[in-house]
Amino acid sequence: MKIVKKGNKGENYSLQTKQLEPKQIALFKNDIVQKILNLIKHKEKYPKQIAKELKIHEQNIYYYIKKLEKNKIIKLERCEDINGTQAQYYKLSSPSFFIQFDEFEKGRIDKEKVSPYFDNFIIDGKLNSILVVGSPEPHGPNNAMAKDGYFGMSFCLFLGSYLSSLDNLQVKLDTQLTEQDLKDNNIISIGGFIVNSVTEKLNKKSPIIMTKEKTVISNISKKEYNHTNIGVVCKFKNPYNTKKEVLIISGIGIKGTQTGVLSFLHHFEQLERGNTTNNKFKCNVFQGKDYYSTGDISKIDVLE
Repeated sequence: MKIVKKGNKGENYSLQTKQLEPKQIALFKNDIVQKILNLIKHKEKYPKQIAKELKIHEQNIYYYIKKLEKNKIIKLERCEDINGTQAQYYKLSSPSFFIQFDEFEKGRIDKEKVSPYFDNFIIDGKLNSILVVGSPEPHGPNNAMAKDGYFGMSFCLFLGSYLSSLDNLQVKLDTQLTEQDLKDNNIISIGGFIVNSVTEKLNKKSPIIMTKEKTVISNISKKEYNHTNIGVVCKFKNPYNTKKEVLIISGIGIKGTQTGVLSFLHHFEQLERGNTTNNKFKCNVFQGKDYYSTGDISKIDVLE
């Protein structure tokens, strides 16, 4: 089980948790127990090592270790031979614990808690749109295969924090979406315009467009971007039905799309505010950076 905390920018943080009985809480009141748990919360240690670091008699440490293990608050992680003696390494059985006094209730998201950014895309806690990702099979004039579909999963995890039900969840490949679907629904299209034909259609009508020359052209700021890892997020009226809306999460190449998706985690407040040149437009451009040299996008700058 996990507990979830929402950050100031709309991002979600989760932590594994474990249920305890009310009577087990008394253990946490003990100062020595608190010191032991704080010492092993990040790295497992053996009792003699704990006693030495805390400057507490070893027998006292063994006493509390056994009590904590019996109550399943800590667990034996591994054994290691040290100078002919078996050292038993212990660690927390969970990074957090909770006590339950009442039954769980079915989750419900209050309407006022849903960001206005998703007003038309989420209604009464249910998704009111079709999520579209590029087909992994060769398709389109470029015989392209989408490899960025899994970014849709990351976006769904973010979107899920505003949903109380998955009853209306509709996810389609670009090759499955019909012209009627496009006209009758709000659309969330994830992926580059080369690998996602729906993004390609909407891109032509967007206030910020991507070109085959790997350039992003903003009709809002009149700027052009041809840096690496450029991501684009644009929300505007559905050009095929102005009563509906579309949301494009895309970019130049797979890293550009990744940047677009991650912008919801890094800069959701900026997305809510709108374009930095003209906030009447809910369209933004971002640049992703491999800040830690791991091959993945870890830092995102707002370009507009």
